[in-house]
Amino acid sequence: MTTTAETHLFNDLVVTDSGVYITDSDFDAVYQIKPGEDHLEIFLKSPDLHYCNGITMSPKEDHLLVSASSVVFSMELDSWELRKVNFPNYLIFGFDGLYSYNKSLVGIQNITFPVSVNQFHWDNEEKEIERADNLVTNHSLFDTPTTGVIVDDWFYFIANSQLGNFDNGKILKPEDLREIYILKVKLN
Repeated sequence: MTTTAETHLFNDLVVTDSGVYITDSDFDAVYQIKPGEDHLEIFLKSPDLHYCNGITMSPKEDHLLVSASSVVFSMELDSWELRKVNFPNYLIFGFDGLYSYNKSLVGIQNITFPVSVNQFHWDNEEKEIERADNLVTNHSLFDTPTTGVIVDDWFYFIANSQLGNFDNGKILKPEDLREIYILKVKLN
């Protein structure tokens, strides 16, 4: 008898009135913890969610936005329908951290070069991205920037997670570790 072990990598999460939603990058799924409950359940599993990472609630709080590989999906909460968000004229490749701010998305791109933090502004119908602002690019403290939080009009994020020095649950070169730096940038 052959068994296949499942692998999981719980990555980013968003807390909403309808529950907590968590991306599982290795299992191509989004999990939910419903209000008042204390267990995870699969909200949606799909090959379209390959290496899903960043997750946030839409500005109108009627659907989730999930980053997967080179796509951001809008995920309807009631029907679970996935719709690709159109980023005309912009190449995106996996947001490691995705956040809603007013009528925009803030995302950290740490797989492509230059490594950057960007703010993408929605059109009036919130169907596609019409404009992008580069907030920070190739900062001298960057070493795989990741994960942040928006407080007032500022985005705070980890500038140097040093994830390149981590593999299979082990730190490869402990002597190379540095202090962690949190940077902040004003949002538009």
